[in-house]
Amino acid sequence: MQTDDLQAELLATFLDELDEVLVAWNRDLLMLERQAPLADRTGLVRSLFRSAHSIKGAARAAGVLDLEQICHLLETVLSSARQGLVDLDAATLALFLAAGDAMAVIGRQVRAGEPLDLAAKTALLDRLAPVVLAATTKGPMTAPLAALAIESAPEACEPARPDQAAATTAMVRVAAGQLEALLSDCTELLIASRRVQDWQRRGLQARTAKESERFQAEGGQTLQVLTHIVERVHAGVRGVQMVPLEVAFAGLERMVRDLALAAGKPIEFKTSGAEILVDRAIAHGLQDPLRHLLRNAIDHGIETPAERQQQGKGAVATVRLDAQVHGALVDIQVSDDGRGLDVAALRARARRLGVPVPEDEPTALQLAFLPGLSTARLVTDTSGRGVGLDIVKTRIEAWQGRVTAGRHPSGGASFVVQVPLSSTVLRVLHVRVAGQLAAIAVSAVIGVARAGAEDLTRVDGREVLRWQGQFVPISSLAKVLGLLGVAAETRPKTVSVVVLRSGVTTQALVVDELLAEGEVVVEPFGARIGSTPLASGAARLPTGRIAVVLNVAGVLQLAALGQGTDRVGLGPAHAARVWRLVVADDTLTTRSLHKSILETAGYDVRTAADGEQAWQLVQAHGADLVVSDVEMPHMDGFQLTEAIRASKQYADLPVVLVTGLADEADKARGLAAGANAYLVKSAFDQHSLLGAIEQLLAYTEAP
Repeated sequence: MQTDDLQAELLATFLDELDEVLVAWNRDLLMLERQAPLADRTGLVRSLFRSAHSIKGAARAAGVLDLEQICHLLETVLSSARQGLVDLDAATLALFLAAGDAMAVIGRQVRAGEPLDLAAKTALLDRLAPVVLAATTKGPMTAPLAALAIESAPEACEPARPDQAAATTAMVRVAAGQLEALLSDCTELLIASRRVQDWQRRGLQARTAKESERFQAEGGQTLQVLTHIVERVHAGVRGVQMVPLEVAFAGLERMVRDLALAAGKPIEFKTSGAEILVDRAIAHGLQDPLRHLLRNAIDHGIETPAERQQQGKGAVATVRLDAQVHGALVDIQVSDDGRGLDVAALRARARRLGVPVPEDEPTALQLAFLPGLSTARLVTDTSGRGVGLDIVKTRIEAWQGRVTAGRHPSGGASFVVQVPLSSTVLRVLHVRVAGQLAAIAVSAVIGVARAGAEDLTRVDGREVLRWQGQFVPISSLAKVLGLLGVAAETRPKTVSVVVLRSGVTTQALVVDELLAEGEVVVEPFGARIGSTPLASGAARLPTGRIAVVLNVAGVLQLAALGQGTDRVGLGPAHAARVWRLVVADDTLTTRSLHKSILETAGYDVRTAADGEQAWQLVQAHGADLVVSDVEMPHMDGFQLTEAIRASKQYADLPVVLVTGLADEADKARGLAAGANAYLVKSAFDQHSLLGAIEQLLAYTEAP
């Protein structure tokens, strides 16, 4: 290996080690700051000394002499502290935390090949000077501080060359035992593969059926051994790739401490589940979203000590970070005992932005993730600009995960982040859509079904599926994805449906065929394809074919915006004919509007001023469908629908209710009365009315 290559590799190894040591450095300082018992303080000081000594020696070897300077001074103070000659008071601990921050900045600058901020380093050294003076047993220090530090040539302070920094790649530290096990398994794998080659050669040379059978039996045993070894290698490599969640939690305790001090809010930070193993990429990907959630808790959620006292709460607030494993997923809950999310403020802000406002609280709480929706009264450098939670949602969903907002039993806020344990191996449901293969994360699938025309209806202009006692919006996955399949000569009687959930959003998607469930290795798209909100990668199936791995959150978001909401296409196509419609509404303007829209669309329309007149028209002249208002004199829309359903002759006559009554109870009453569709006038447009009518008439047999 060339000298430059060796130096670059040494530098990369040191920078990775620096990140790990600084995690321990911050942890030990924070424990000291919390006034650890005397016995523990001794151990913590010893641990801090070892960290400073380790960075000092490694920095010297890697040629990062600026870090060696800082660590030399820290080591001097810690050496005196170990001997009991100096006490590490709060001011000194705060200075040591600042020194750790400075070392982290230098490390990032060296890694990126950027010029070092020498002014910041000098300012830190000046702050360390009086502490070093107090710690040394020598006389007063009269020489400049630079003389205390290790003398170095000017060029030693320069960062690594850009070409060296670019040549370094992310490195993974592997335990010797893991490496030896992998090497042993790979050796066995090589031997087994050669045995397979030998078996193939000898099988081709077999002269009799008996010899061929003997070779087949031997080959079967070899394949079993080969499969077992491959599984061991795969598990070993996955083990190398897995790291404890402690990696994602690193630095969070320090951040909470600093923000709490700046805000004047005493906070106790507690964590659990840091030992859970997750994919290395996911652990690093979680760091930024967790920071956002914790900042949000401190700035928005936690009250001031005076406010907490008025509410009968303790002066010290609690912020928690708890992780639990559920199958192939890990749930990470960020919670606090503060004021909780202000649902009224979220709804008010959503109305001002023109965003639909959910009626139920669990769904309304998810408004917190909308871009630009902040309820903060004061914009600070911590939060309040309407950014943060939408970023959290976007980044979590990029890992095939989801995040939901809720209330903690303490009354404060709770955010639950759910992500897979592995970013590469994913358990999926394979489906066929428009002749192509797609894979859907099983964690998002809450059910599959076969649906017929009797399972579908319309609510608020959207086609919905009756599924397990609820109405779930249904869309064609092919149309959502913009795929064009082969047109069928006849409409199917039933279709395959996958019911998915992302956050609090539930959606049914129609697919051509449900195939199988299994694990796949997800590969990111190349540079030619780039990124897309509808897919997170691709997977090669055992058959050799490629399946697109769908981004469920992106697909459901597009479906919710109205894409793919054309009718599913069930049942026989109706023959070309003029359909007879009856429109009932007590307002002349509305009757005239509906009549004009429907006649323009080619329907034969009769109008009525109330439900009683409409029922008389149906009985006298017949009808293929009824469009009715609800609030009318003599006989309202509910009563009209009930009368139609009670009639033997017209029991199957489709009824569309168009009304201003938007409450869920009114919708439920209308559907219970037998209405086939329920359109709210506030969300009404002619396309939704025509779509509902076309959908219902498609299911009607022509006489």
